[in-house]
Amino acid sequence: MYNHPIKNKNGQYLATKDQYEKLVSNHDTNKNGSKDYAPVIKLFSPLGAATWLISELNPNTGMMFGLCDLGMGFPELGYVSLEEILEQWIEQDKHIKLPDVPMSKYAELARAEGHIKIPKAEKKVRIFDASQWNIKTWATKYQPITNPRGNDYFVENTDWMTNSYFDTIGEDKEYMVEKDITEEYVWTWQEFDGDWILSQGYKLANRLGYFITSIPYDKNDPTEVEITDYDLKHGELKVVT
Repeated sequence: MYNHPIKNKNGQYLATKDQYEKLVSNHDTNKNGSKDYAPVIKLFSPLGAATWLISELNPNTGMMFGLCDLGMGFPELGYVSLEEILEQWIEQDKHIKLPDVPMSKYAELARAEGHIKIPKAEKKVRIFDASQWNIKTWATKYQPITNPRGNDYFVENTDWMTNSYFDTIGEDKEYMVEKDITEEYVWTWQEFDGDWILSQGYKLANRLGYFITSIPYDKNDPTEVEITDYDLKHGELKVVT
């Protein structure tokens, strides 16, 4: 039985808990093979060109279904053994965002290119009222959590930011690694020319810190939210403890 967590020979996670459950769910609901699920994780060999996009996992046998590319120019759909993967130095690509596109589309593009290539996400039309998108509506929807280390930081006079701010180094970083906080729950606090914004995901440029949310990112929402002077002075927002 292959239960979560699944780690490679170096102790690195190959899937988060949510991803593992999605892989198993896809397998359980596709007994007759008629479903065409999008890939859930991308695995790769840091020592070579081999890459796998995996959409299903049988937790009993360890057989995974997906798009397999061994770097020979002939990517194909098929099964790969998790046991064999665990015997090699294989890692998960934690930074890539896999569009919610059927695996057959990935396979079609891979065959045409001779290697795995990530297709463009299908555009969704949505009427969005930008005037309603601000730090308050962001916090109400995504519910930033309280930093368990307490009020070690002070951000102006804004209690909600002080309580939920996570540093990019030290114990805060160790906490995020230990809890395996994935990108869809992270917003990066950045400064550009004196303006503050929250950007969805892990960002490196001009970062001041991170905020971890209780709710994963909704792809229909903007990826940035501005923090205004008013927000700093009147940030009466609740955080999840």
